[in-house]
Amino acid sequence: MVPDSIQVYKPVHDVSTKMQIVDTGETLTSMYDPSYLAKKDKYSYFLGGVHALMKITSQLDPRVVKQEKLLVIKDSYAHSAIPFLTQHVPEIHVIDIRYYNGSISEYMAQNDIKDVLMLFNTATFVDNASILKLN
Repeated sequence: MVPDSIQVYKPVHDVSTKMQIVDTGETLTSMYDPSYLAKKDKYSYFLGGVHALMKITSQLDPRVVKQEKLLVIKDSYAHSAIPFLTQHVPEIHVIDIRYYNGSISEYMAQNDIKDVLMLFNTATFVDNASILKLN
């Protein structure tokens, strides 16, 4: 049996980011963790694995910022795409709806977030009952 392989596409322009993992209280300066490439769960290379709530801030030129904040509601399918969003939005909040138990509307109000991107694997979106938390 041939193991899965991962191809990594990184943004062309490196942007200084901080990723706060609320679950653990850790703050990381990279959205990629190469230690996972030597483990069975290689996909955790992106964002260091699954977390209920993260906040990613990027140092962007304020003259080019068109959107200040974004909430991404997602499953792990989004992990490889989120680093590209940091090129355009200086503050990204990330909720994995499968593990987050708080009120999303309250979280949005507390953090003055008005825009939401839902990024899911189609099978997860259709079959996972946790999506019902959005009612």
